[in-house]
Amino acid sequence: MKTATKISLIATISTLALAGTAFAAWEFNESANANANSNVAITADTSVGTLVVNPSAIYLTLDQDLANPVFTSVNYNNSENAVANADIITSLELTYTGSAKSNDVSDVTLSVVLTVDPAIATYVTVSGGDTVPAGTNNANVKTSTYTLPTLAWASGKKPTTQAQYDAMIENLNGKQITFAFSATVGE
Repeated sequence: MKTATKISLIATISTLALAGTAFAAWEFNESANANANSNVAITADTSVGTLVVNPSAIYLTLDQDLANPVFTSVNYNNSENAVANADIITSLELTYTGSAKSNDVSDVTLSVVLTVDPAIATYVTVSGGDTVPAGTNNANVKTSTYTLPTLAWASGKKPTTQAQYDAMIENLNGKQITFAFSATVGE
């Protein structure tokens, strides 16, 4: 009977060791937590014509298993699923369509103002993403592919303990990165 108990105990300890090796997102010892998301706001403004950004909703995803934070098309908040490569977004498509007043898009300039909340900047470094390429003109439509900024963990800020993770979640609650796109028609 003592041999059977030892075998059972060894099997149980092995199972616990396997379960503690970060199969779920943000796992620290015995406590598992979901992926962390922060808000991303995208706006498109123009005085003449229309400006559409696709996709129109993206998310800043902070996943323990990824080397760096990423933008995703899926909200992984409160999810223990691994981030799928297909959900990682690296660019946005901008489409400006002229109006009856201004059908010529050759003098339209697309621009972006990128704003990162200081709380997010404490954890994530954001580089690039401050310009929109000129794009191409086709009749009354201008299109451009905007490359999203590169993201990285700020030095020493990727949580390695439950307390650090909880503090990050509390500090990022309600904070956002804003991409304010605009189309300006030349004079």
